[in-house]
Amino acid sequence: MTPPVAIFVKNLENGGAEKQAALLARLLSASREVHFVVFNAKRVHQRTLDLVRASPRVRFAAFDGPPLLRFVRFVRHLRRHRIALVFSYLTAANAIACLAKPFCRIKVCTGLRNARLPFFKRLADGLLTWTGADCAVVNCHSGKEFFVRCGFNRRKLAVIPNCIETIAPPAVRPPAAVPRILTAGRFVPQKDYPTALRAVAELDRRGIPFVFDIAGHGAGEAALRREIARLGLDGCTEIRVNPPDIPGLLRRADIYLSSSLFEGTSNSIMEAMDAGLPVVATDVGDNARLVHDGANGFLCPPRDAPAMAEKLARLLASPELRERMGRESKRILADGFSPEIFLAAYQALLDRLLQDRNG
Repeated sequence: MTPPVAIFVKNLENGGAEKQAALLARLLSASREVHFVVFNAKRVHQRTLDLVRASPRVRFAAFDGPPLLRFVRFVRHLRRHRIALVFSYLTAANAIACLAKPFCRIKVCTGLRNARLPFFKRLADGLLTWTGADCAVVNCHSGKEFFVRCGFNRRKLAVIPNCIETIAPPAVRPPAAVPRILTAGRFVPQKDYPTALRAVAELDRRGIPFVFDIAGHGAGEAALRREIARLGLDGCTEIRVNPPDIPGLLRRADIYLSSSLFEGTSNSIMEAMDAGLPVVATDVGDNARLVHDGANGFLCPPRDAPAMAEKLARLLASPELRERMGRESKRILADGFSPEIFLAAYQALLDRLLQDRNG
């Protein structure tokens, strides 16, 4: 009999890490008992909860009350259900899972979900790789290299890139009268929207027709709107705050743009590739493993708006190039980032850690 495992997050937000956690729970639940545990029941996003509950085999638990009481309930849950291993996601959950370890006979596999972390989170997660964690999953190769340079325990770092759960069959995208460029992500400095806006402002100055859709949410919304107004892009740029239908926006788009300063394995780029889009992205993190320059899109140096504008202009000028690159996006995604590859990597890690536990 395979022992139960838990997927653990502090808050169930509508972010990439939480979506990948929900995906892992559903995939693992096909062959073993899986518990999805949220430390703070007051921070549960309904859309992400729906992803978790898409599989009736996943057992869900969330705790309320003061933090100490929630911790006691978490430990009791692990002991009552004889959880053998906890996959935790993000720094706070990583620390809580490691703190619970002395009270339960469990293995803890922490999660590092980006190629970079702020200093104090990096310090905390680095200490955990040397102390309480049995393993730490990094979602990108560039992240592992960075964390090793920062003093993390190399022997405990395992790279398992993100994936797309269901890769859609190819679809024909009819040529648009006015092509649409889409970018999606939180309104935070990491995404570097100012560079993206300078790039599309250059397209506008050249008289190239396009619509630029920005989908996301965050504290930087007001600054983003001011920059759009300053560059005179109000007539060709639309901000969509927390849109309910990202797949619909991807279907209507013709090009996907990512101007991030750093990334892990980008969920948003993979979703764009699944929609059959060519991608213009900065050459950061593991983007080069997703975007093969000249094959399914183009890579640009970060903060290089002229280079970004030039690549976008090439795609806007040729529906045939967009269609060819979009087909290649789907092939690259299916060959390297399928749910089968993702699940097999986690199954192998589980087998190794649980064998160590029983040995």
